[in-house]
Amino acid sequence: MSRPIRYLLWGLSALAWLWLATPLHAEEIPRFETAPCPVDAPEDVTCGYLIVPEDRNDPDSRTIRLAVAILPGYGDTPAPDPVVYLEGGPGGSALEGLTRWLDSPIRDRRDLILFEQRGTRYSQPNLDCPELKKVYLENWVQDLEGREAIAREVEAAMACRDRLQAEGVNLAAYNSAASAADLADLRRVLGYERWNLYGISYGTRLALTVVRDHPQGIRSIILDSVDPPQWDTLVSLAPNTARVINHLLVGCAADADCRAAYPTLEEDLYRLLERADEQPLQVTARHPESGEMLHLPVDGDTLVAHLFLAFYDSDVIPYLPLLIEELKAGEEDLLLPLTTMLLDTINSGSEGMHNSVQCYEEVPFNPPEEIEAAAAQVNPLLVAYTFTETLAVCDIWGAGRAGPVEDAPVYSDIPALILEGEYDPITPPEAGQMAAATLSRSFYYQFPGLGHGTTLYTCPMSITLSFLDDPTSAPDAGCLAAMEEPDFRTADDLYLSASASRLFLELNREDSPLPWYVLGWLVLLGLPLAFVLLWAVLCLLKVWSCPHPWFDGLFHGLLAFIVVLDILFMAGYAGLVLGALLSDWSVLLFGLPRTAPLVLGLIWLAAGLTSFWLVLLVVGWLWRAWPSWRRGLYALLALIPVAFFWAVMSM
Repeated sequence: MSRPIRYLLWGLSALAWLWLATPLHAEEIPRFETAPCPVDAPEDVTCGYLIVPEDRNDPDSRTIRLAVAILPGYGDTPAPDPVVYLEGGPGGSALEGLTRWLDSPIRDRRDLILFEQRGTRYSQPNLDCPELKKVYLENWVQDLEGREAIAREVEAAMACRDRLQAEGVNLAAYNSAASAADLADLRRVLGYERWNLYGISYGTRLALTVVRDHPQGIRSIILDSVDPPQWDTLVSLAPNTARVINHLLVGCAADADCRAAYPTLEEDLYRLLERADEQPLQVTARHPESGEMLHLPVDGDTLVAHLFLAFYDSDVIPYLPLLIEELKAGEEDLLLPLTTMLLDTINSGSEGMHNSVQCYEEVPFNPPEEIEAAAAQVNPLLVAYTFTETLAVCDIWGAGRAGPVEDAPVYSDIPALILEGEYDPITPPEAGQMAAATLSRSFYYQFPGLGHGTTLYTCPMSITLSFLDDPTSAPDAGCLAAMEEPDFRTADDLYLSASASRLFLELNREDSPLPWYVLGWLVLLGLPLAFVLLWAVLCLLKVWSCPHPWFDGLFHGLLAFIVVLDILFMAGYAGLVLGALLSDWSVLLFGLPRTAPLVLGLIWLAAGLTSFWLVLLVVGWLWRAWPSWRRGLYALLALIPVAFFWAVMSM
């Protein structure tokens, strides 16, 4: 081999080695890898992971995997600009709620992308802190407050921090700016020239951060329940809690039926809160994951927290005056739906990701003295959140401290739709108006009667769809004129029953044993009917002697009639529940439709007849009207209607 050729081959080998060794030709970062969906999803949904650096300021940073689900549009030719949904929290999971997006009208025209932010449930790593969630519940169950409760929470936060750091997590790399860069990468690797950002609550903060840092390729932004960077959430929370509760009181006073039913609602609320501080209410609720029954004290602050959370669900708002009055009257079981909502809130989301975001970009701009000064302007009974524990956790979390940019307004001429509910307890209309002031091509709408998350309801969603069709023009908002203040409910509108909410909550459990429970009772109730039929046939065939036809006929006929009443009650109750689910499911949170007494009358009639039948059983037993084996069998059959009545009464 000649020397020139040898040199050429050596040179080519060296170039090949350099090409293989250089990081520029390693696996490309960022990139998107398809993968099975981490949640149940139809076959047409594409899932995968966006692979990005954990720390974008460190060229040697490890990579993390952010889950993504792409729900295709229904049409044959969906618009080329999809909608990407940004979950709230911070720390909420977008993919966890995938099923509720399957029928979204957004998909009529566009693909819908669910983006699991870094640190949340189905991304890797997940910065959840079960240590903290466990302590939150323990403190509540034990009614711990003050320094002891805070010390326990800080200790749990330290344990979570140490565990995550031992796993290699950089807690300072999980914030809005980092997630905004992730979204910019996602648009590029998926190949979209333009897309639309759609956020609710903290998701709006993230959307505005993307607009500020990576505006390229954004066709429009939809901001529902807006949390702009300059909005000081911690400082405003006590005043806003008072605002929304006072708005409820004013709203009830302006409603003729509500005012007539509850003329002293404001006075009754404050008396209830004072009494709860002296003697906490007691609620028994199921742990959302373990199923364990928890006995929870509800003092004044916790009751305010319950009411605060209730404003997140616009369907619950009309029941709040009724609930306040019933709690004052001692009906503590009616608090169960709100307690369950609070337990779900405590148990959901990634607590570590929440801490990293809040400690980095919220706490530094909410000084403790300003939080205290704002709370001092509020009736002390309505100050449920002091944030002392949040500030203490942030002292040890290690998320860093953001610069002034994270407290500054976002200026942009990208078309924006801003939607606010007048009863929003956390991101009030004022926050949306603040965001609109620096978004020069924004359209702002406020909805009466709605709380947090307006696009879950028909009119705001129809405005959203109109905006997506043409973000440069004011959307069709004609439906807004037809919206009204809450139609406040009174005790005349429904049959109050805590059993209904327990049943409703059971129906919503994925692993609920309720269907098997109902089937079991149907089988048990069928046994007496089967025996009565067997008795009648055998008597007619004269296989069994029936020496007392009148007594035997009454005894067996009454047993059959009781069982039929019990079965009719089950069918009627199921009909009440189904009817409410089809017309107004919210009734089931606190009771049943007004026709419930007609159905409930069946069980009381069955109970009365059962008592009479038991008397006949005793008479027949003493009279020795039947052989001993039949007397024993009747005694066993008697347990079925008695046990059924006990089961119904214990609901």
